Amino acid sequence: MSLPGYKRVKPGDTLSAKRYNALEDTAQKGSDAIPNSYRDADGSYSRPGRGRNTAGTEFIRARITASTEVDTPSTNRWTYSWVEVEKAVVGYGTAGVGSWSTKAGGRSGVNDAFNHCENLNDTTGTQGNGVNVDGAGFPANFALQPARVGVVVLLERILFSVSEVNYEEYWFSYESGIDGTCD
Repeated sequence: MSLPGYKRVKPGDTLSAKRYNALEDTAQKGSDAIPNSYRDADGSYSRPGRGRNTAGTEFIRARITASTEVDTPSTNRWTYSWVEVEKAVVGYGTAGVGSWSTKAGGRSGVNDAFNHCENLNDTTGTQGNGVNVDGAGFPANFALQPARVGVVVLLERILFSVSEVNYEEYWFSYESGIDGTCD
């Protein structure tokens, strides 16, 4: 779900600090442009590190439901689909099932979440998980994997502006695993 006037960001877009600050100032004044459904019970927003805020940052617990490669050939980066979850049982819950369930009426997204650890990944060299994929010790027939479907992550909802256009993205951190077949 996007705020009115916002559109999803594309990889490679850059941030206009002037536009972001203008958006943040407007939101702090309680602009009518921000729907009540996005406000806390007292009508404001929370943003860690900046006090009561706005359209800047929000955190959501979500389960990854799918991944899609960003580039062909692969640059070890993916976009992710997700669904909002809530704590359902104490501790870990049942093995293989976990302790989080899909939140009734919760939010979801399709290919609009990105992994901080994949941000600088490429086809060669050391990747975001610290592994050199073309180093002498990296086994043939192995490759970086996307965040595992089913894993629960802490998504950070970020609203920003590029060239006077508003965007909304979701980011999380998850170190990619490596998988393949042995010869």
